[in-house]
Amino acid sequence: MGSAAQRQVQRLRLLHHRLSFQRSQALLFWLDLMPRGLRLAAVLVHRSVAIVSIAGIVLHIYMGTAAVPGALSAKIHRFVSEVWARAHHPRWYRQGAKR
Repeated sequence: MGSAAQRQVQRLRLLHHRLSFQRSQALLFWLDLMPRGLRLAAVLVHRSVAIVSIAGIVLHIYMGTAAVPGALSAKIHRFVSEVWARAHHPRWYRQGAKR
């Protein structure tokens, strides 16, 4: 009984492998049908968006740590002074002051 179950699992694995291979082949087939200019444009757009996204992530990290004085210290120590809170987040400061 164990060997029949093992054969069934083996058949299912083989079927899964064949289906996934056929899907990837179909994708490559459709890429061959696309005009060359469209493929080149897609590559250019993909690379451009990737570069802009990476630059945005780096800028976001910089702005959240080094660009604003006291931001990195606040992230490390989980504390900001009242002056900093009032200057950078006045509404948050007012809500905290009411408590």
